[in-house]
Amino acid sequence: MTTVAMPREANIPVAIYEPLRAPPTLFSEDMMECFGDIIHEERVAPEAINDMNAARVDEELERREGAAMSIQINDNRPETVLEVWKRQVDNGTFKFFPLVTRILFAIPSSSAQIKRDFGTAGQ
Repeated sequence: MTTVAMPREANIPVAIYEPLRAPPTLFSEDMMECFGDIIHEERVAPEAINDMNAARVDEELERREGAAMSIQINDNRPETVLEVWKRQVDNGTFKFFPLVTRILFAIPSSSAQIKRDFGTAGQ
């Protein structure tokens, strides 16, 4: 193995680091003049979309309050609640209420886990 020694008088260059410069601006004024009309085009804000959905639900709620619904008899038995709302979907009368009905009827009214929780909480 060979070692190389430096003479004591040798000047070692010192690296001088300059501060980082800011990157050039991505959109110059010329680019903004060329494409400004495309960038500033009217877009639908997310709040406006939420407002449209809320307006649809409100409109359906008003229609439901004014509409007369009846339970029909099928095979000598009255329709169930889910069958009534399915008929409303098939007729195109309502869109959101049947979804709410399916969600509500999917939740069990009683379950063994809840009974166990209340049973241990009461002890």
